[in-house]
Formats: sequence, structure tokens, C-alpha cells
Amino acid sequence: MKAVHFALASALAIVLTSAASAAATPASAPDVPEVEPGTANSPSTVLQVCDVSLETAQILDHMTQVGLRGLSDNEFEVLARSIEPGQTVFVPIRDADTSSAEAGALAALSPKASAQSALKPNIPKTDCEAKPSNIHLRKSGNYGVVGVKPTTVCGTWKQALSIETALRKYRMIPGTGSSLVEYWDNGNAQQAAYRPTNREVKCTNTKATTWVALHTHIVLLWNDCPYALVTRSPDARLNCGT
Repeated sequence: MKAVHFALASALAIVLTSAASAAATPASAPDVPEVEPGTANSPSTVLQVCDVSLETAQILDHMTQVGLRGLSDNEFEVLARSIEPGQTVFVPIRDADTSSAEAGALAALSPKASAQSALKPNIPKTDCEAKPSNIHLRKSGNYGVVGVKPTTVCGTWKQALSIETALRKYRMIPGTGSSLVEYWDNGNAQQAAYRPTNREVKCTNTKATTWVALHTHIVLLWNDCPYALVTRSPDARLNCGT
């Protein structure tokens, strides 16, 4: 049985607790939510795990097990530097049945091949697009809250969609990385799109702060095959501190 990791667990919970689980894919999709204009919502370049460095591939593998919140500060920084705004990294979910002997043999041949193989098994053709959106001061919060509205939009209904977001702020001393400020992990079931609109943090002062956010957009297909699309919002320097 394939292991289900990080935010996918919540996606499965949504499906299991849904009052009526459809036996087949619905014939038509609901209205897709509008997204804000800007670079972060433009069509992205999709990268495979083989397109990233060995270090990044290993971090993505670890992320599928512990989620964005479980990454160390250094792992988060490496991942954030590896994904440019406008890029999406396609990450198949690890197969728990990969034997240790097979993993050892692959590692002996190539560390990168080993990290990539852990992120197999079946790479489905995706009709979903992940959009991170810009980090911005929210008008609805009288510009006293910083927020982000990541979106997953698919061409057809999916069994479940969820988005995991880690919002962090860079520390005042340059080169010392960032600190986690807030984390969200929610989703829906039997829809073609998901866009949470309540991912925001209240500003406690007006100190100029640089914010960074990574998102894992989880897609669960009707054959129970999960995968993730990892995106990064453009860094934003805002007069909002916490």
C-alpha cells in the first residue's frame, strides 16, 4: 500500500468524512475561482525532480514525509532558493513499498537517482495548475494583516485537493535565514479548484519586513494516486512586522 504523507493526510480525511463519496468522476466541473493578476498567478514553468539539484531532490523527498512545517530552517532556505517565482516543481509521492535493498542499490549507483526514485512511483499526467499568489497586505484587514491566497485549478474534478502553506519572515540580521510565522493545511473534496482566502497574519508593528512563502498543492486522483505541486510566492517587503 502506498504511504500517504504530509498534507495529503488531511485531503484523505476530507474524503473519508465527506457525506457522499462519488463512485465515479463527476461529469462537469464547478466554476473556477478568479485569481489576482500578477506574476505569481501567471502560467508557470513545470519542473520535474530530475531538473533540480541532488540537495533539493533530497529535501523534497524529506518534505513528502514531514511536510513544509517539518523542514529545518536550512532545508526551507535551500528549497526556497531552488524554486523561482513562476516555477512549479512536480513531486510524486513516495512509495512506501520500495525495498531497502533496492534503495541501497540505487544509492550506490547515484545519490540523485536514489532521491528521485523515492519520489516515483507512477508519474501521472497532470491537468492541474498551481498558483502561489503574491504576499500582500490585505484590504479586507484594513492593510493591517499580511496574507496570501494560493490556488489549485484543475481541468477536471479530483477526489481531493489541499494546499499546505508555510509563511515565514526573514530575520533582521542578513544571512541568518527566516523564521516560521504561520502554517496552514486545508483542502476540499470532489472539486476542480481550491483557493483558501483566510491565510493571513495580523501585523503587530509597521517595521519593514521581508516575507517568504512556500506552498505544496496536493492533488488526489480518483485512482487514489497522490502528487504534489510545489510553488513559491515572490518575496515581499512590507511595512508589517510580528
